[in-house]
Amino acid sequence: MQLQFHPYAIPLLISALSSGVAAIAAWQKRRTRGASALAFSLGVFTFWSICYVLVWLDVDRDAQLFWLKAMYLGVLLTPFSFFFLVLRITEREHFITRLLMALMLVEPLILLIIIWTNDSHHWFLRSSIHYTMGGYTYFHWTRGPAYWFNVVYSYALLLLSTILLVRSLFHGGPLFRSQAGAFLVGTSIPWLISVLNQFHFSPLRDLDLTPVAFAISGLAFYYAIFHLGMFDLLPVARSLLVEHMNDGLIVADASLRILDMNPAAEKLLYLNARDVIGKPGLEVFPEWRDLAVRLKGLTREFRGEVPSQRLDGVYFDISITPLKNRSAFPGFLILFRDISERWNAEQKLRQTNQELRVRLDDIQRLQKKLRKQATRDPLTDLYNRRYLEETLEQELARAERQGYPVSIIMMDADKFKRINDRYGHKAGDRALQSLARLIKGSIRRSDIPCRYGGEEFVIVLPNTAIEVAFERAEQIRTDFLTQELFGTGTAGQASLSIGLAYYPSHGVRGEDVLDAADQAMYRAKSQGGNRVLMYEIPLKRAGQPKEKLQSKPNSRTNRTPRSRPKADR
Repeated sequence: MQLQFHPYAIPLLISALSSGVAAIAAWQKRRTRGASALAFSLGVFTFWSICYVLVWLDVDRDAQLFWLKAMYLGVLLTPFSFFFLVLRITEREHFITRLLMALMLVEPLILLIIIWTNDSHHWFLRSSIHYTMGGYTYFHWTRGPAYWFNVVYSYALLLLSTILLVRSLFHGGPLFRSQAGAFLVGTSIPWLISVLNQFHFSPLRDLDLTPVAFAISGLAFYYAIFHLGMFDLLPVARSLLVEHMNDGLIVADASLRILDMNPAAEKLLYLNARDVIGKPGLEVFPEWRDLAVRLKGLTREFRGEVPSQRLDGVYFDISITPLKNRSAFPGFLILFRDISERWNAEQKLRQTNQELRVRLDDIQRLQKKLRKQATRDPLTDLYNRRYLEETLEQELARAERQGYPVSIIMMDADKFKRINDRYGHKAGDRALQSLARLIKGSIRRSDIPCRYGGEEFVIVLPNTAIEVAFERAEQIRTDFLTQELFGTGTAGQASLSIGLAYYPSHGVRGEDVLDAADQAMYRAKSQGGNRVLMYEIPLKRAGQPKEKLQSKPNSRTNRTPRSRPKADR
Protein backbone atom coordinates (compact mmCIF):
# COMPACT_ATOMS: atom_id res chain seq x y z
CA MET A 1 0.00 0.00 0.00
CA GLN A 2 1.60 3.22 -1.19
CA LEU A 3 0.46 6.49 0.40
CA GLN A 4 0.81 10.12 -0.65
CA PHE A 5 0.31 13.25 1.38
CA HIS A 6 -2.14 14.81 -1.04
CA PRO A 7 -3.20 18.40 -0.14
CA TYR A 8 -6.85 17.46 -0.73
CA ALA A 9 -6.68 15.21 2.33
CA ILE A 10 -6.12 18.12 4.74
CA PRO A 11 -9.56 19.84 4.46
CA LEU A 12 -11.20 16.41 4.36
CA LEU A 13 -9.49 15.41 7.62
CA ILE A 14 -10.60 18.69 9.21
CA SER A 15 -14.15 18.01 8.05
CA ALA A 16 -14.06 14.46 9.45
CA LEU A 17 -12.74 15.76 12.77
CA SER A 18 -15.41 18.49 12.99
CA SER A 19 -18.36 16.22 12.23
CA GLY A 20 -16.90 13.47 14.45
CA VAL A 21 -16.64 15.77 17.48
CA ALA A 22 -20.20 16.96 16.93
CA ALA A 23 -21.37 13.32 16.62
CA ILE A 24 -19.77 12.46 19.97
CA ALA A 25 -21.40 15.54 21.62
CA ALA A 26 -24.80 14.54 20.26
CA TRP A 27 -24.35 10.94 21.36
CA GLN A 28 -23.71 12.08 24.93
CA LYS A 29 -27.25 13.49 24.94
CA ARG A 30 -28.77 10.43 23.26
CA ARG A 31 -31.51 10.11 25.88
CA THR A 32 -33.10 13.28 24.54
CA ARG A 33 -35.44 13.22 21.55
CA GLY A 34 -33.56 13.57 18.25
CA ALA A 35 -30.06 13.39 19.74
CA SER A 36 -29.32 9.80 18.67
CA ALA A 37 -30.61 10.50 15.16
CA LEU A 38 -28.30 13.52 14.89
CA ALA A 39 -25.36 11.46 16.20
CA PHE A 40 -26.06 8.84 13.53
CA SER A 41 -26.21 11.46 10.75
CA LEU A 42 -22.97 13.06 11.90
CA GLY A 43 -21.38 9.61 12.10
CA VAL A 44 -22.39 9.02 8.47
CA PHE A 45 -20.84 12.38 7.53
CA THR A 46 -17.65 11.38 9.33
CA PHE A 47 -17.50 7.99 7.59
CA TRP A 48 -18.00 9.66 4.21
CA SER A 49 -15.18 12.15 4.87
CA ILE A 50 -12.72 9.50 6.16
CA CYS A 51 -13.27 7.23 3.17
CA TYR A 52 -12.78 10.16 0.83
CA VAL A 53 -9.54 11.03 2.64
CA LEU A 54 -8.27 7.49 1.93
CA VAL A 55 -9.18 7.86 -1.75
CA TRP A 56 -6.67 10.74 -2.00
CA LEU A 57 -4.03 9.29 0.32
CA ASP A 58 -3.66 6.00 -1.60
CA VAL A 59 -1.87 6.06 -4.97
CA ASP A 60 -2.98 2.59 -6.08
CA ARG A 61 -5.86 2.69 -8.58
CA ASP A 62 -7.58 -0.44 -7.24
CA ALA A 63 -7.29 0.86 -3.69
CA GLN A 64 -8.79 4.18 -4.72
CA LEU A 65 -11.72 2.35 -6.35
CA PHE A 66 -12.23 0.31 -3.17
CA TRP A 67 -12.35 3.37 -0.91
CA LEU A 68 -14.64 5.12 -3.41
CA LYS A 69 -17.10 2.21 -3.25
CA ALA A 70 -16.83 2.09 0.55
CA MET A 71 -17.44 5.85 0.73
CA TYR A 72 -20.78 5.39 -0.98
CA LEU A 73 -22.14 3.61 2.05
CA GLY A 74 -22.02 7.02 3.79
CA VAL A 75 -23.20 8.85 0.66
CA LEU A 76 -26.28 6.63 0.31
CA LEU A 77 -27.17 6.71 4.01
CA THR A 78 -26.83 10.50 4.37
CA PRO A 79 -30.23 11.47 2.81
CA PHE A 80 -31.88 8.57 4.66
CA SER A 81 -30.47 9.59 8.05
CA PHE A 82 -31.11 13.27 7.47
CA PHE A 83 -34.78 12.67 6.61
CA PHE A 84 -35.46 10.70 9.79
CA LEU A 85 -33.54 13.26 11.83
CA VAL A 86 -35.81 16.05 10.53
CA LEU A 87 -38.90 13.97 11.32
CA ARG A 88 -37.73 13.65 14.92
CA ILE A 89 -36.74 17.25 15.63
CA THR A 90 -39.91 18.60 13.97
CA GLU A 91 -42.08 16.26 16.09
CA ARG A 92 -43.27 14.02 13.28
CA GLU A 93 -42.20 10.77 14.88
CA HIS A 94 -45.56 9.21 14.09
CA PHE A 95 -44.43 8.96 10.45
CA ILE A 96 -41.44 6.83 11.43
CA THR A 97 -42.58 3.24 10.98
CA ARG A 98 -40.77 0.04 10.21
CA LEU A 99 -42.46 -0.14 6.85
CA LEU A 100 -41.30 3.34 5.88
CA MET A 101 -37.74 2.64 6.99
CA ALA A 102 -37.69 -0.62 5.05
CA LEU A 103 -38.98 1.03 1.89
CA MET A 104 -36.47 3.88 2.14
CA LEU A 105 -33.59 1.41 2.58
CA VAL A 106 -34.45 -0.30 -0.67
CA GLU A 107 -32.77 2.36 -2.84
CA PRO A 108 -29.48 2.44 -0.83
CA LEU A 109 -29.25 -1.37 -0.83
CA ILE A 110 -29.85 -1.63 -4.58
CA LEU A 111 -27.31 1.11 -5.25
CA LEU A 112 -24.73 -0.62 -3.04
CA ILE A 113 -25.18 -3.85 -5.02
CA ILE A 114 -24.83 -1.93 -8.29
CA ILE A 115 -21.70 -0.15 -7.03
CA TRP A 116 -19.93 -3.32 -5.86
CA THR A 117 -20.85 -5.19 -9.06
CA ASN A 118 -20.01 -2.27 -11.31
CA ASP A 119 -17.25 -4.17 -13.19
CA SER A 120 -19.87 -6.40 -14.79
CA HIS A 121 -22.23 -3.67 -16.08
CA HIS A 122 -20.69 -0.19 -15.48
CA TRP A 123 -24.05 1.33 -14.57
CA PHE A 124 -22.57 3.43 -11.81
CA LEU A 125 -18.97 4.08 -12.82
CA ARG A 126 -18.49 4.01 -16.59
CA SER A 127 -14.72 4.52 -16.58
CA SER A 128 -11.86 5.88 -14.45
CA ILE A 129 -8.55 7.57 -15.14
CA HIS A 130 -5.54 7.36 -12.86
CA TYR A 131 -2.99 10.07 -13.61
CA THR A 132 -0.13 11.99 -11.99
CA MET A 133 0.30 15.80 -12.00
CA GLY A 134 2.73 17.88 -10.00
CA GLY A 135 3.95 14.85 -8.11
CA TYR A 136 0.44 13.92 -6.88
CA THR A 137 -1.80 11.14 -8.11
CA TYR A 138 -5.33 12.13 -9.18
CA PHE A 139 -8.38 9.97 -9.70
CA HIS A 140 -11.02 10.95 -12.26
CA TRP A 141 -14.09 8.85 -13.00
CA THR A 142 -17.08 9.11 -15.33
CA ARG A 143 -20.58 8.75 -13.87
CA GLY A 144 -23.12 6.24 -15.12
CA PRO A 145 -26.96 6.29 -15.14
CA ALA A 146 -27.27 4.70 -11.67
CA TYR A 147 -25.19 7.54 -10.24
CA TRP A 148 -27.54 10.17 -11.66
CA PHE A 149 -30.58 8.22 -10.47
CA ASN A 150 -29.17 8.34 -6.95
CA VAL A 151 -28.47 12.07 -7.29
CA VAL A 152 -32.10 12.76 -8.22
CA TYR A 153 -33.43 10.51 -5.45
CA SER A 154 -31.11 11.98 -2.80
CA TYR A 155 -31.80 15.59 -3.74
CA ALA A 156 -35.56 14.95 -3.72
CA LEU A 157 -35.36 13.44 -0.25
CA LEU A 158 -33.14 16.26 0.99
CA LEU A 159 -35.49 18.86 -0.49
CA LEU A 160 -38.46 17.26 1.28
CA SER A 161 -36.52 17.26 4.54
CA THR A 162 -35.58 20.90 4.12
CA ILE A 163 -39.21 21.87 3.43
CA LEU A 164 -40.32 20.12 6.61
CA LEU A 165 -37.61 21.89 8.56
CA VAL A 166 -38.43 25.30 7.12
CA ARG A 167 -42.12 24.84 7.84
CA SER A 168 -41.31 24.05 11.45
CA LEU A 169 -39.69 27.49 11.75
CA PHE A 170 -43.14 29.09 11.45
CA HIS A 171 -44.57 27.09 14.36
CA GLY A 172 -41.81 27.11 16.94
CA GLY A 173 -40.97 29.78 19.47
CA PRO A 174 -37.82 31.94 19.40
CA LEU A 175 -35.72 29.18 21.00
CA PHE A 176 -36.76 26.56 18.49
CA ARG A 177 -36.32 28.95 15.59
CA SER A 178 -32.74 29.62 16.66
CA GLN A 179 -32.01 25.91 17.01
CA ALA A 180 -33.68 25.02 13.71
CA GLY A 181 -31.92 27.92 11.99
CA ALA A 182 -28.49 26.68 13.07
CA PHE A 183 -29.47 23.17 12.03
CA LEU A 184 -30.64 24.41 8.64
CA VAL A 185 -27.34 26.20 8.04
CA GLY A 186 -25.42 23.06 8.96
CA THR A 187 -27.32 20.96 6.45
CA SER A 188 -27.99 23.33 3.56
CA ILE A 189 -24.38 24.41 2.88
CA PRO A 190 -23.06 20.89 2.05
CA TRP A 191 -25.94 20.25 -0.33
CA LEU A 192 -25.57 23.64 -1.98
CA ILE A 193 -21.89 22.87 -2.58
CA SER A 194 -22.87 19.42 -3.82
CA VAL A 195 -25.16 20.94 -6.44
CA LEU A 196 -22.41 23.28 -7.60
CA ASN A 197 -20.00 20.36 -7.77
CA GLN A 198 -22.38 18.40 -10.00
CA PHE A 199 -22.18 21.22 -12.53
CA HIS A 200 -18.35 21.25 -12.30
CA PHE A 201 -18.09 24.58 -10.49
CA SER A 202 -15.44 23.18 -8.13
CA PRO A 203 -12.19 25.20 -8.31
CA LEU A 204 -10.15 22.08 -7.43
CA ARG A 205 -9.46 19.35 -9.98
CA ASP A 206 -11.57 16.18 -9.45
CA LEU A 207 -12.31 17.03 -5.82
CA ASP A 208 -15.88 16.72 -4.50
CA LEU A 209 -16.18 19.58 -1.98
CA THR A 210 -19.30 18.18 -0.34
CA PRO A 211 -17.42 16.30 2.42
CA VAL A 212 -15.27 19.40 2.97
CA ALA A 213 -18.42 21.37 3.76
CA PHE A 214 -19.19 18.90 6.54
CA ALA A 215 -16.74 20.91 8.63
CA ILE A 216 -19.22 23.78 8.56
CA SER A 217 -22.02 21.36 9.46
CA GLY A 218 -20.07 20.10 12.46
CA LEU A 219 -19.45 23.64 13.72
CA ALA A 220 -23.12 24.60 13.25
CA PHE A 221 -24.36 21.50 15.07
CA TYR A 222 -21.82 21.97 17.86
CA TYR A 223 -23.05 25.56 18.30
CA ALA A 224 -26.69 24.39 18.38
CA ILE A 225 -25.93 21.72 20.98
CA PHE A 226 -23.75 23.66 23.41
CA HIS A 227 -24.72 27.30 22.92
CA LEU A 228 -28.41 27.11 22.01
CA GLY A 229 -29.18 24.22 24.35
CA MET A 230 -30.39 21.87 21.64
CA PHE A 231 -31.58 18.62 23.30
CA ASP A 232 -31.25 20.33 26.73
CA LEU A 233 -33.86 23.09 26.37
CA LEU A 234 -36.36 21.53 24.03
CA PRO A 235 -39.25 23.82 23.07
CA VAL A 236 -42.77 22.93 24.17
CA ALA A 237 -44.18 20.32 21.88
CA ARG A 238 -46.26 21.80 19.09
CA SER A 239 -48.88 19.12 19.64
CA LEU A 240 -49.57 20.47 23.12
CA LEU A 241 -50.17 24.01 21.88
CA VAL A 242 -51.48 23.71 18.36
CA GLU A 243 -52.65 20.18 17.71
CA HIS A 244 -54.76 20.04 20.88
CA MET A 245 -56.10 23.59 20.98
CA ASN A 246 -59.84 24.10 20.55
CA ASP A 247 -59.49 27.17 18.33
CA GLY A 248 -58.96 26.72 14.64
CA LEU A 249 -55.56 27.81 13.32
CA ILE A 250 -54.54 28.47 9.73
CA VAL A 251 -51.17 29.77 8.59
CA ALA A 252 -51.18 31.54 5.22
CA ASP A 253 -48.42 33.26 3.31
CA ALA A 254 -48.56 36.83 2.02
CA SER A 255 -50.54 35.70 -1.05
CA LEU A 256 -53.00 33.80 1.20
CA ARG A 257 -51.73 30.38 0.17
CA ILE A 258 -52.50 27.91 2.97
CA LEU A 259 -49.33 26.67 4.66
CA ASP A 260 -50.69 24.85 7.68
CA MET A 261 -53.91 23.96 9.47
CA ASN A 262 -54.48 22.37 12.86
CA PRO A 263 -57.02 19.59 13.60
CA ALA A 264 -59.46 22.04 15.20
CA ALA A 265 -59.59 24.03 11.95
CA GLU A 266 -60.24 20.83 9.99
CA LYS A 267 -63.10 19.98 12.35
CA LEU A 268 -64.64 23.47 12.34
CA LEU A 269 -64.43 23.83 8.55
CA TYR A 270 -65.15 20.18 7.64
CA LEU A 271 -61.94 20.02 5.62
CA ASN A 272 -58.94 17.71 5.35
CA ALA A 273 -55.63 19.52 5.78
CA ARG A 274 -53.97 17.27 3.20
CA ASP A 275 -56.47 18.43 0.59
CA VAL A 276 -55.96 22.17 1.10
CA ILE A 277 -52.39 22.78 2.33
CA GLY A 278 -50.41 24.39 -0.45
CA LYS A 279 -53.50 25.61 -2.29
CA PRO A 280 -54.45 29.30 -2.73
CA GLY A 281 -56.73 30.38 0.07
CA LEU A 282 -59.15 32.10 -2.33
CA GLU A 283 -59.58 28.82 -4.16
CA VAL A 284 -60.46 26.93 -0.98
CA PHE A 285 -62.37 29.83 0.64
CA PRO A 286 -63.96 32.06 -2.03
CA GLU A 287 -65.48 34.13 0.79
CA TRP A 288 -61.97 35.37 1.59
CA ARG A 289 -62.07 37.79 -1.35
CA ASP A 290 -63.48 40.63 0.74
CA LEU A 291 -61.11 39.70 3.54
CA ALA A 292 -58.12 39.76 1.18
CA VAL A 293 -58.85 43.38 0.30
CA ARG A 294 -58.94 44.31 3.99
CA LEU A 295 -55.66 42.49 4.67
CA LYS A 296 -53.69 44.57 2.17
CA GLY A 297 -51.34 46.74 4.15
CA LEU A 298 -52.44 45.19 7.46
CA THR A 299 -49.85 46.06 10.12
CA ARG A 300 -51.59 44.99 13.31
CA GLU A 301 -54.07 42.42 14.53
CA PHE A 302 -57.49 42.39 12.91
CA ARG A 303 -60.49 41.03 14.81
CA GLY A 304 -64.07 40.59 13.77
CA GLU A 305 -67.10 38.34 13.64
CA VAL A 306 -67.89 36.83 10.24
CA PRO A 307 -70.50 34.37 9.00
CA SER A 308 -69.42 31.16 7.34
CA GLN A 309 -70.50 31.12 3.73
CA ARG A 310 -69.82 27.40 3.58
CA LEU A 311 -72.03 26.42 6.53
CA ASP A 312 -75.46 27.94 7.15
CA GLY A 313 -76.02 29.46 10.57
CA VAL A 314 -72.36 29.24 11.58
CA TYR A 315 -70.46 32.32 12.75
CA PHE A 316 -66.80 32.69 13.66
CA ASP A 317 -64.88 35.08 15.86
CA ILE A 318 -61.73 35.59 13.81
CA SER A 319 -58.33 37.06 14.66
CA ILE A 320 -55.72 37.68 11.96
CA THR A 321 -52.18 38.60 12.96
CA PRO A 322 -49.59 39.59 10.35
CA LEU A 323 -46.40 37.55 10.68
CA LYS A 324 -43.24 39.60 10.37
CA ASN A 325 -39.55 39.19 10.67
CA ARG A 326 -36.76 41.68 10.30
CA SER A 327 -36.74 41.96 6.52
CA ALA A 328 -39.77 40.18 5.11
CA PHE A 329 -43.49 39.66 5.48
CA PRO A 330 -44.07 35.89 5.47
CA GLY A 331 -47.84 35.87 5.90
CA PHE A 332 -50.71 35.68 8.40
CA LEU A 333 -51.70 33.67 11.45
CA ILE A 334 -55.46 33.15 11.41
CA LEU A 335 -57.23 32.06 14.62
CA PHE A 336 -60.95 31.48 14.75
CA ARG A 337 -63.59 29.90 16.97
CA ASP A 338 -67.21 28.94 16.51
CA ILE A 339 -69.45 31.51 18.23
CA SER A 340 -72.71 30.46 16.56
CA GLU A 341 -74.51 29.80 19.84
CA ARG A 342 -73.44 33.11 21.36
CA TRP A 343 -74.07 35.01 18.12
CA ASN A 344 -77.59 33.60 17.77
CA ALA A 345 -78.32 34.48 21.39
CA GLU A 346 -77.06 38.01 20.79
CA GLN A 347 -79.19 38.28 17.66
CA LYS A 348 -82.27 37.25 19.63
CA LEU A 349 -81.36 39.78 22.30
CA ARG A 350 -80.88 42.49 19.65
CA GLN A 351 -84.25 41.62 18.14
CA THR A 352 -85.89 41.74 21.56
CA ASN A 353 -84.20 45.08 22.27
CA GLN A 354 -85.40 46.40 18.92
CA GLU A 355 -88.95 45.33 19.68
CA LEU A 356 -88.72 46.93 23.11
CA ARG A 357 -87.30 50.09 21.53
CA VAL A 358 -90.23 50.23 19.10
CA ARG A 359 -92.65 49.75 21.96
CA LEU A 360 -90.86 52.39 24.00
CA ASP A 361 -91.07 54.80 21.05
CA ASP A 362 -94.80 54.06 20.80
CA ILE A 363 -95.18 54.68 24.52
CA GLN A 364 -93.24 57.94 24.28
CA ARG A 365 -95.34 59.06 21.33
CA LEU A 366 -98.47 58.15 23.27
CA GLN A 367 -97.19 59.99 26.34
CA LYS A 368 -96.41 63.00 24.19
CA LYS A 369 -99.86 62.81 22.70
CA LEU A 370 -101.42 62.50 26.14
CA ARG A 371 -99.38 65.44 27.44
CA LYS A 372 -100.51 67.44 24.46
CA GLN A 373 -104.11 66.42 25.03
CA ALA A 374 -103.73 67.33 28.69
CA THR A 375 -102.47 70.82 27.86
CA ARG A 376 -103.93 71.55 24.41
CA ASP A 377 -107.43 72.27 23.24
CA PRO A 378 -108.29 69.63 20.59
CA LEU A 379 -110.30 72.02 18.40
CA THR A 380 -107.96 75.01 18.19
CA ASP A 381 -104.61 73.45 19.25
CA LEU A 382 -104.18 76.33 21.71
CA TYR A 383 -103.34 75.71 25.36
CA ASN A 384 -106.31 74.77 27.50
CA ARG A 385 -107.55 76.27 30.75
CA ARG A 386 -105.69 73.70 32.91
CA TYR A 387 -102.38 74.69 31.34
CA LEU A 388 -103.21 78.38 31.82
CA GLU A 389 -103.88 77.90 35.51
CA GLU A 390 -100.59 75.98 36.00
CA THR A 391 -98.48 78.39 33.98
CA LEU A 392 -99.87 81.79 34.95
CA GLU A 393 -98.70 81.63 38.56
CA GLN A 394 -95.21 80.63 37.38
CA GLU A 395 -95.11 83.59 34.98
CA LEU A 396 -96.22 86.02 37.70
CA ALA A 397 -93.58 84.62 40.11
CA ARG A 398 -90.92 85.14 37.44
CA ALA A 399 -92.22 88.65 36.75
CA GLU A 400 -92.03 89.47 40.46
CA ARG A 401 -88.39 88.31 40.66
CA GLN A 402 -87.32 90.17 37.52
CA GLY A 403 -89.60 93.20 37.96
CA TYR A 404 -91.54 93.33 34.69
CA PRO A 405 -95.30 93.55 33.96
CA VAL A 406 -97.51 90.77 32.61
CA SER A 407 -100.51 91.73 30.47
CA ILE A 408 -103.55 89.52 29.94
CA ILE A 409 -105.96 89.71 27.01
CA MET A 410 -109.33 87.99 27.37
CA MET A 411 -111.66 87.90 24.37
CA ASP A 412 -115.08 86.48 23.59
CA ALA A 413 -116.87 86.09 20.27
CA ASP A 414 -119.98 88.29 20.15
CA LYS A 415 -123.42 86.71 19.65
CA PHE A 416 -121.85 83.36 18.79
CA LYS A 417 -125.05 81.40 19.45
CA ARG A 418 -126.74 83.25 16.60
CA ILE A 419 -123.86 82.32 14.30
CA ASN A 420 -124.19 78.63 15.27
CA ASP A 421 -127.92 78.73 14.73
CA ARG A 422 -127.56 80.34 11.29
CA TYR A 423 -124.52 78.58 9.83
CA GLY A 424 -124.34 75.44 11.94
CA HIS A 425 -121.99 74.24 14.63
CA LYS A 426 -119.32 73.11 12.13
CA ALA A 427 -119.16 76.64 10.71
CA GLY A 428 -118.87 77.90 14.28
CA ASP A 429 -115.99 75.54 14.92
CA ARG A 430 -114.24 76.76 11.77
CA ALA A 431 -114.66 80.33 12.97
CA LEU A 432 -113.04 79.47 16.30
CA GLN A 433 -110.16 77.73 14.45
CA SER A 434 -109.67 80.81 12.28
CA LEU A 435 -109.55 82.97 15.38
CA ALA A 436 -106.95 80.60 16.93
CA ARG A 437 -104.76 80.88 13.80
CA LEU A 438 -105.14 84.67 13.89
CA ILE A 439 -104.05 84.74 17.53
CA LYS A 440 -100.98 82.53 16.83
CA GLY A 441 -99.94 84.82 14.01
CA SER A 442 -100.28 87.97 16.11
CA ILE A 443 -98.21 87.07 19.19
CA ARG A 444 -94.65 86.28 20.16
CA ARG A 445 -93.22 82.82 20.87
CA SER A 446 -93.00 83.73 24.55
CA ASP A 447 -96.71 84.61 24.75
CA ILE A 448 -99.21 82.01 25.97
CA PRO A 449 -102.44 81.68 23.91
CA CYS A 450 -105.25 79.63 25.53
CA ARG A 451 -108.83 78.64 24.84
CA TYR A 452 -110.40 79.53 28.14
CA GLY A 453 -113.76 77.95 27.50
CA GLY A 454 -116.44 77.92 24.80
CA GLU A 455 -115.73 80.94 22.57
CA GLU A 456 -113.53 82.69 25.17
CA PHE A 457 -109.77 83.01 24.60
CA VAL A 458 -106.96 84.29 26.84
CA ILE A 459 -103.50 85.52 25.87
CA VAL A 460 -100.80 85.93 28.54
CA LEU A 461 -98.09 88.39 27.43
CA PRO A 462 -95.03 88.33 29.75
CA ASN A 463 -92.87 91.46 29.95
CA THR A 464 -95.42 93.46 27.94
CA ALA A 465 -96.77 96.92 28.84
CA ILE A 466 -100.52 97.35 28.86
CA GLU A 467 -100.29 99.88 25.98
CA VAL A 468 -98.60 97.32 23.75
CA ALA A 469 -101.14 94.71 24.75
CA PHE A 470 -103.94 97.12 23.84
CA GLU A 471 -102.49 97.64 20.35
CA ARG A 472 -102.16 93.90 19.81
CA ALA A 473 -105.71 93.24 21.01
CA GLU A 474 -107.03 95.98 18.73
CA GLN A 475 -105.20 94.45 15.78
CA ILE A 476 -106.67 91.02 16.49
CA ARG A 477 -110.17 92.52 16.79
CA THR A 478 -109.97 94.38 13.48
CA ASP A 479 -108.39 91.46 11.60
CA PHE A 480 -111.05 89.06 12.84
CA LEU A 481 -113.81 91.51 11.90
CA THR A 482 -112.62 91.67 8.28
CA GLN A 483 -112.42 87.91 7.78
CA GLU A 484 -115.09 86.27 5.63
CA LEU A 485 -115.57 83.24 7.83
CA PHE A 486 -118.82 81.91 6.37
CA GLY A 487 -118.39 82.63 2.67
CA THR A 488 -118.20 85.62 0.38
CA GLY A 489 -119.85 88.75 1.78
CA THR A 490 -119.88 87.49 5.38
CA ALA A 491 -117.15 89.80 6.70
CA GLY A 492 -118.22 91.69 9.82
CA GLN A 493 -120.71 89.08 10.96
CA ALA A 494 -118.32 87.86 13.69
CA SER A 495 -116.74 90.29 16.13
CA LEU A 496 -114.83 90.21 19.41
CA SER A 497 -115.27 91.77 22.82
CA ILE A 498 -111.84 92.10 24.45
CA GLY A 499 -110.84 92.97 28.00
CA LEU A 500 -107.34 93.88 29.23
CA ALA A 501 -105.68 93.72 32.64
CA TYR A 502 -102.08 93.54 33.77
CA TYR A 503 -99.93 92.52 36.67
CA PRO A 504 -99.22 93.99 39.18
CA SER A 505 -101.59 96.98 38.92
CA HIS A 506 -104.74 94.89 38.55
CA GLY A 507 -103.83 92.05 40.91
CA VAL A 508 -100.90 90.16 42.36
CA ARG A 509 -102.39 86.68 41.86
CA GLY A 510 -103.20 85.07 38.57
CA GLU A 511 -106.81 84.61 39.56
CA ASP A 512 -107.14 88.33 40.35
CA VAL A 513 -105.65 89.48 37.04
CA LEU A 514 -107.77 87.02 35.06
CA ASP A 515 -110.86 88.22 36.91
CA ALA A 516 -110.01 91.83 36.12
CA ALA A 517 -109.57 91.03 32.41
CA ASP A 518 -112.83 89.11 32.46
CA GLN A 519 -114.67 92.06 33.98
CA ALA A 520 -113.22 94.40 31.36
CA MET A 521 -114.30 91.97 28.59
CA TYR A 522 -117.80 91.67 30.13
CA ARG A 523 -118.06 95.48 30.21
CA ALA A 524 -117.04 95.63 26.51
CA LYS A 525 -119.72 93.09 25.65
CA SER A 526 -122.35 94.97 27.68
CA GLN A 527 -121.53 98.12 25.68
CA GLY A 528 -122.42 96.40 22.41
CA GLY A 529 -119.30 94.30 21.81
CA ASN A 530 -116.72 94.65 19.05
CA ARG A 531 -114.39 96.73 21.20
CA VAL A 532 -111.33 96.58 23.45
CA LEU A 533 -111.58 97.90 27.04
CA MET A 534 -109.07 98.01 29.85
CA TYR A 535 -109.98 97.08 33.39
CA GLU A 536 -110.82 100.13 35.52
CA ILE A 537 -110.16 100.05 39.23
CA PRO A 538 -113.39 101.10 41.00
CA LEU A 539 -113.34 104.02 43.42
CA LYS A 540 -114.02 103.24 47.12
CA ARG A 541 -116.28 105.18 49.47
CA ALA A 542 -114.87 106.70 52.63
CA GLY A 543 -114.94 104.29 55.55
CA GLN A 544 -115.71 101.31 53.28
CA PRO A 545 -113.67 98.24 54.20
CA LYS A 546 -110.88 97.21 51.79
CA GLU A 547 -112.10 94.73 49.21
CA LYS A 548 -110.75 92.95 46.20
CA LEU A 549 -110.40 95.31 43.21
CA GLN A 550 -113.23 94.82 40.74
CA SER A 551 -115.37 96.90 38.39
CA LYS A 552 -118.74 95.80 39.77
CA PRO A 553 -120.02 93.80 42.70
CA ASN A 554 -120.68 90.61 40.76
CA SER A 555 -117.21 89.04 40.29
CA ARG A 556 -116.55 86.05 38.07
CA THR A 557 -117.63 83.79 40.84
CA ASN A 558 -120.88 85.55 41.86
CA ARG A 559 -122.16 87.19 38.68
CA THR A 560 -124.94 85.66 36.65
CA PRO A 561 -123.33 83.01 34.42
CA ARG A 562 -123.40 83.73 30.71
CA SER A 563 -124.47 81.15 28.21
CA ARG A 564 -121.30 79.63 26.63
CA PRO A 565 -120.81 76.76 24.22
CA LYS A 566 -118.86 73.78 25.55
CA ALA A 567 -115.08 73.91 24.99
CA ASP A 568 -114.89 70.54 23.31
CA ARG A 569 -117.49 71.19 20.61
